[in-house]
Amino acid sequence: MSSTPDLFGTPESVDLRQRLLDVFEHWISARAQNRSAGKAHRPLREDSAQVYRDMWGRFAGWCVDHATSPERIDATDLQTFLDSLGGVQEATPRYVKRMLYFIGRVDRAQAREDGRAANP
Repeated sequence: MSSTPDLFGTPESVDLRQRLLDVFEHWISARAQNRSAGKAHRPLREDSAQVYRDMWGRFAGWCVDHATSPERIDATDLQTFLDSLGGVQEATPRYVKRMLYFIGRVDRAQAREDGRAANP
């Protein structure tokens, strides 16, 4: 067995990444189909969707690297993720707050789909 890491990840990590990306795309699709007047449920403009897609991709990559998922992470894991975003120049307090709120929104939507409680 080689000690060289696989540059493309294990099948499990590829599956986890794809599952997380699918969760996000489902969230975007559900918003596009929602006719609610509430701002948090309205369809996103494509440029906004791309910003969220980039944010989710960063979070999904972190989850894969740490072999975890939104339904299993705790406050310590979230802090570790946020710390990985860099200093104030990269991750302003506003960005961090938006990231936490966004992760929670996607997790709550997926929890409803899965019939489970959302991760607090």
